[in-house]
Amino acid sequence: MNPLVLILLSAMLLGMLVLMAFYYNKLIIRFISIFNNKSKSDYSKKMNNIFRLLSLLIAGCTIVVFNIVGITLMHYFFICLAIETINKLICIIIKNKELKIWTLLYKSTAIPFLIAIGIVIYGYINIHNIVRTSYTIQTDKLSTDYKIILITDVHYGTVLDKDDMENICHKISKENADLIILCGDIVDERTTADQMHEVIETLSTLQSKDGIYLVNGNHDLQQYSSDKALSDTEYLTLVDENGINYIEDDVVDINEEITLIGRQDYSYSDRADINTLMKNIDKDKYIICADHQPVKYKDSSDAGVDLNVSGHTHAGQIYPVGYFIKYAMTADLYYGIKDVNGMTGIVSSGMCGWGFPVRTQEHCEYVVINLEALK
Repeated sequence: MNPLVLILLSAMLLGMLVLMAFYYNKLIIRFISIFNNKSKSDYSKKMNNIFRLLSLLIAGCTIVVFNIVGITLMHYFFICLAIETINKLICIIIKNKELKIWTLLYKSTAIPFLIAIGIVIYGYINIHNIVRTSYTIQTDKLSTDYKIILITDVHYGTVLDKDDMENICHKISKENADLIILCGDIVDERTTADQMHEVIETLSTLQSKDGIYLVNGNHDLQQYSSDKALSDTEYLTLVDENGINYIEDDVVDINEEITLIGRQDYSYSDRADINTLMKNIDKDKYIICADHQPVKYKDSSDAGVDLNVSGHTHAGQIYPVGYFIKYAMTADLYYGIKDVNGMTGIVSSGMCGWGFPVRTQEHCEYVVINLEALK
């Protein structure tokens, strides 16, 4: 990672930590005042230091704990801020009148706590539910219909286990697909070596006419980890030994009418240019580009790609992150399907999620792409 980016991220996290700790300190004292009606100045220096330490600990858990506790605290914090605004409006409207029940709820922070718990419970249930999403694309480049299964962002070990993978792979195999594309982030930095073996071996059981093809995402080779579970060579050997075709800046003729391009992930500086990859491709064929991150759509479209498939965004995963991706334009498409000058872009929300075992935006999925022949 760029040192400047690392410094900026560290400064931002430190700033958030200080602000959260300051606010949590106010919440703790406000909560205790329900029982003793004391303000901050009424406590001894020792007690105030204990409150500060507790506030710092809660703030730290909010920022760095990638589990149910961390994501619950994150929701709790932002809902508390929203309740602060509501309380200010109530105070302005009613002026000097006192609403005892509201004051008790406000001081206890019961409302944001219950809302946060409810949201996280929903998110936990939602991330375990993998749905089937289907798109149909018409093309005059094919003489017969063709079915593709797109699987992205399994992030194996975050939620899914071996039984889950076996069940979903059995379901997908019943689709009788012609081609299966694994479009990156099948594993990540927290996936153990044993888990890598489990997920690759299970995915290799998927049934399709023309095989299984894998491109890596930004997490698969654990590039953000200093202690990799498997070396790059060991992981790619595992993929190869299980009959999965690994394609990295490679071009493969799937059949006489379809060509597949597998891109090196956008996070790697040595990835090949799309025009270089397209140089010797027959443009009369239906050209599919598997690229983990949905970026550079215009370049792919101008080069002659017909279908670009991606994942990476998780469609936000935690509400409202998806909308930030969409409107900040950090990706050309944050979820769904899009036409770009004749090229179709499809982005999957992924089969699971990263970091937190919770999804509060969109759903988990595998994608069925039906290419409908017009010839």
